[in-house]
Amino acid sequence: MQIPANAILVFCLAALLSSQLRLATERYWLQPGVVWKVVLSMALLAFVGYGSAQSLRLAREYRWLTLAEGEAWRSSAQIADLAKAYAVEPKNFETSVAIGEAFQTQSKQGGEDYAELATNAISWFELGMELNPYEPRNYTGSGWCWDWLALRQDEMAGLHLLAEQRFNQAEALDPKGYTTIWEVGYHFVQAGNYGAARTWFERSLRLKGLGNDTSAFYYQFSSQKLAEAATNQVPLLFR
Repeated sequence: MQIPANAILVFCLAALLSSQLRLATERYWLQPGVVWKVVLSMALLAFVGYGSAQSLRLAREYRWLTLAEGEAWRSSAQIADLAKAYAVEPKNFETSVAIGEAFQTQSKQGGEDYAELATNAISWFELGMELNPYEPRNYTGSGWCWDWLALRQDEMAGLHLLAEQRFNQAEALDPKGYTTIWEVGYHFVQAGNYGAARTWFERSLRLKGLGNDTSAFYYQFSSQKLAEAATNQVPLLFR
């Protein structure tokens, strides 16, 4: 329905279908009076007006989304186009998630404005939670940003707890999504809890073994960190 040609076709088919209501049998046609004609005409005009307005609005949103796809991936120009699309259709949670992920990616680059970008990303992810509370990407994205701020601002405990809350919500929504489970494991890597991280990466690999290279890498990474920690704790007498 975002494509005007499709919307016009739907309206034409709806008009053809509604016209058949006048035919009760092959021998009898309903003949509505003047009042019913006026009422039906007003209803039809209202329906056409509403449908036309919706089609025009969705066409404008589609235009900005198309322009955003042509911009550099998760660039400021792409964010600007996505924001314009969101202004046209503020109930499209996919657009809000895309904007949040774009700010998240820019914050990952570690510039001086990383904190502002991460905060912007969190705001869009929080908005996405309101629009669609069942989309796990909003929770993993918000959680990642809280972890990122914790690492950069030396506020490990409090912000990591906020992140863990979001990751728990994501896991509850998508317990069999290997990507979501990987995100939870990476949270524990950021928090320095490699034992818990390895458990989550192992779970992600059970959900999808082939092609899940990221989980495989961080599973080995967490195992190595645990081995190093165990070696460092062995008394010198027994080394």
